[in-house]
Amino acid sequence: MIKFIESTPWWFLIVLYITTLVIGVFIGAPMMIEAYDLSMSTEVKRLFVLMPLIRVHYLLPLLIIAAFGLKVVRSKNNKLLTKVFLLASVLLTPSIFYGLHVSYIYDLTGA
Repeated sequence: MIKFIESTPWWFLIVLYITTLVIGVFIGAPMMIEAYDLSMSTEVKRLFVLMPLIRVHYLLPLLIIAAFGLKVVRSKNNKLLTKVFLLASVLLTPSIFYGLHVSYIYDLTGA
């Protein structure tokens, strides 16, 4: 486990965390506001920012799985596969995280 931590690309985890915030605020929140016809748009955007901060124990396993997957893909020495995995991770990690929490955010807004 310590060897895995030492060889983890930390830049990748930071990029995933930041893209989770950005995709949540600029894509996820407007989609949820439109889909559920919510009138409190600023509160919804704030919740989309706070979810990765408060519920980091849900996001952390996704980040660890993505980091482990990147390590496996990089060991194959295929640049195209690595680029595709990076793009998929950047798009799927926030989608999975916020997809699991949409009903929770909806309940918090009181709509």
